[in-house]
Amino acid sequence: MFTGVSIIWLGVLIVLSSQPNTVIPAFVSENDLIWHFILYGVFGFLVARAFIPDGQMTYWKIVCVLIFVTCYAILDEYYQSFSPGRVPSVSDALADFLGAFTVLTLMYIFKKQPASVPGK
Repeated sequence: MFTGVSIIWLGVLIVLSSQPNTVIPAFVSENDLIWHFILYGVFGFLVARAFIPDGQMTYWKIVCVLIFVTCYAILDEYYQSFSPGRVPSVSDALADFLGAFTVLTLMYIFKKQPASVPGK
């Protein structure tokens, strides 16, 4: 399920990156970094759930998901350079990374703990 939703979310990110600068509403462009943080936080969550379906959030699994999401964020910024009026931005990519990092860190901290067995 989360694999399909992750792919749909990728499509949403591509559509948003393809929009010319002239069609972006002011409330979005004025809070650009916040939107990047939120959108890539959601993306990080979806990718983690897709790649780690058993919920066993180990450190290295989370790092791999973060690397994947960060690489996509960088490619997305590059892709934006082909949309009219859009330019790639290091600060946008950093906000993408921080959104995914925050959500993945919270997922790691609050990961499913193995059920304790009474008497052991």
